[in-house]
Amino acid sequence: PVVLKSVPSNIARKVTLLTSGSLVPQILKAAERLEKEGYGIQCLHLATVQPLNINVLKTLIAKTDGRMITVE
Repeated sequence: PVVLKSVPSNIARKVTLLTSGSLVPQILKAAERLEKEGYGIQCLHLATVQPLNINVLKTLIAKTDGRMITVE
């Protein structure tokens, strides 16, 4: 996964937005809106779905306490 936006560590309410393909601009817009509401947002782009390095993905999602939204 490519980290498009890192989550600030000092914010309690955190979430990862995960997408692939042409939806990157939409998750970046959503991230802006959620940040205005007080959320810390991490945006990830899966450039390919295979091979998927699940260990790296788990490590990144752990930064937002396991909270993840997929945008398809």
